[in-house]
Amino acid sequence: MASRGRLLNLGLTMYEDACAVQLRLHEFRAADQIDDVLIVTEHFPVYTLGRTTRPEHVGGGERNTINGIPCCVTDRGGSVTYHGPGQVVGYPIIALRPYCAGPKAYIGLLEEVLIRSLAMLAIPGMRRPGTPGVWVKDRKIAAVGVRISRGVTRHGFALNVTNTLAPFSAVIPCGLVGSAVTSVALESAGVTRETARGAVVQAFQEVFDIALLEEIGLAPLAIAMSH
Repeated sequence: MASRGRLLNLGLTMYEDACAVQLRLHEFRAADQIDDVLIVTEHFPVYTLGRTTRPEHVGGGERNTINGIPCCVTDRGGSVTYHGPGQVVGYPIIALRPYCAGPKAYIGLLEEVLIRSLAMLAIPGMRRPGTPGVWVKDRKIAAVGVRISRGVTRHGFALNVTNTLAPFSAVIPCGLVGSAVTSVALESAGVTRETARGAVVQAFQEVFDIALLEEIGLAPLAIAMSH
């Protein structure tokens, strides 16, 4: 029997606001006051700098903006990536133990979600050993970066759907020199962001064997108070 959880659809958000929601929900989940949650969102343009970001990944030195796009230091794993309108971004806030043994296995589950999502859209996604994320041949289509504390996850994945890819050229995405990026729109004509989001949510429910009840808007306290 599938477990139950919540799907929190935030729409278009500032990255910092989505992080604040994650932290609040993380506290509730770690205290076992709410069920597991999958946040889905997309962000206003931003570069996020994970824990393994090096100066050379962002053009050298500390950066507040790159080509007018703000940079935000974050505590997720991985290096720099770009977020913008047209991506499908997923942030699972889940108690990890029932699903897998640890971080490496968890990243594998998130990659499986993305690979299944792409298969629904007639795109052959694949893993590349040693580089978290999902690829279409030699082009990266989805990034994965997580943080786990008190046994509960934060951060997650970003799938390029209809977003512009130009901002990736100003950095070394995920710290991988010479790696190219792609999107669902480039690989499969006619796929909308809404279709891709639906595929991601369906695949997440399949992989994690969870039934998600959708809520719209910035309402973490409403989720908590419903228990």
